[in-house]
Amino acid sequence: MTHVYDFYVSPGFCDELISLYVTDQLIPSTELTADEDEFVEEMWVPVDEVNHLLLSGQAKDAKTILALQYLLLNYNNSK
Repeated sequence: MTHVYDFYVSPGFCDELISLYVTDQLIPSTELTADEDEFVEEMWVPVDEVNHLLLSGQAKDAKTILALQYLLLNYNNSK
């Protein structure tokens, strides 16, 4: 696993810092843990469908959009 970078979710409003990592050794989760008011969905998407996911507006939150854009910009460079 490689650390890519850290970013603030909403600078000026809160100090939540998110770290983005990349790996080619992902293992499906058998249990997802979330807060009571949090909704977590595991979703496997082939790389060739990521651009459609972004352009269709299916990805709504900034951290997901940022991570998927990073993937599109760097996927071919990692092979």
